[in-house]
Amino acid sequence: MKTIVVIPAYEPDEKLITLTAELSAKNLPVVVVDDGSGKEYLSIFDKLIGAKVLRHHENLGKGAALKTAFKYIKETFNENNFSVVTADSDGQHNPNDIARIAARASLDEDSLVIGVRNFDGEKVPLRSKLGNKITLKVFQITSGSNIGDTQTGLRGFSAIHLDNMLEISGSRYEYEMNMLMVWAKENRPFYELEIETIYENNNEGSHFNTLHDSIRIYKEILKFALSSILSFFLDYALYSLQIFIGVPLVAANIAARLISAGFNFFVNKKIVFGSDKPMLKELGAYALLAGFSLLVNTLILMGLSYGIGIGPFIGKICTEITMFFFNWIVQKKLIFRQKKGVNYVK
Repeated sequence: MKTIVVIPAYEPDEKLITLTAELSAKNLPVVVVDDGSGKEYLSIFDKLIGAKVLRHHENLGKGAALKTAFKYIKETFNENNFSVVTADSDGQHNPNDIARIAARASLDEDSLVIGVRNFDGEKVPLRSKLGNKITLKVFQITSGSNIGDTQTGLRGFSAIHLDNMLEISGSRYEYEMNMLMVWAKENRPFYELEIETIYENNNEGSHFNTLHDSIRIYKEILKFALSSILSFFLDYALYSLQIFIGVPLVAANIAARLISAGFNFFVNKKIVFGSDKPMLKELGAYALLAGFSLLVNTLILMGLSYGIGIGPFIGKICTEITMFFFNWIVQKKLIFRQKKGVNYVK
């Protein structure tokens, strides 16, 4: 089965020339997207061997570059009996590993094949090591899937998934995380292959913006956190008002939680998780969660206030912090989960 290698490139150096030449020698056709690198880099792209070069007039981002290539491939090749492999232009991916990913992707139409690096080596830059560990944990919490490398740009999949890849949101580095999130959300399988870990010059050639791109990558959990914070302020304001006017602690907590829970449900359904499942089905499941959560919440609050002697206002804050991650996991995995495709396998 034929494989097409896609390489998004922004201000590349001579390593891209070497990479395309070695891939051409392995009979792997290449599509390179010049993501607005500028005139001073035209000489690099002109020297590429065996590669089709597509161009953006300005820098649109890695996700946009990948989509440009996917759209070109879809429009150029009418059949779907081939695979697509994405790789980086900065020399981080060994051509032999790209060929291995291509071979595996050609055998498996269902899986997203990912090249997994070893981040425990001494040559791995600290920001890459920490960034990957944090992102792995965030991905595990938000998706329920456990893979070895969420930041790898070396991935392979069957061309039957091109339409889905074009529909995934994101135009910059967040697109690759969104790809993994969508794959996990639809219960599609991942297949991992260990690849060589290559970092040159402490990864100084990376165009990853730690602040801006991290915000894009962690957007979903940040949206959930914001939703929970807004719900907490609504809950706490209603609770405090009732305590102030003399309503008993348990009654005040129940009334405040019921109102804030309704607000939280609609925000999470429409904005955070974007679920399209029937309202009544999800509302019933959410009501069970809210009821159980309310019970646990009230028991913790009573234990802190009556048992330990913590005041009702501080006790309420401690209780809500305790419940945050419990509610996140249950809503993500049970209530707003969309089941499609096959089960996750490693």
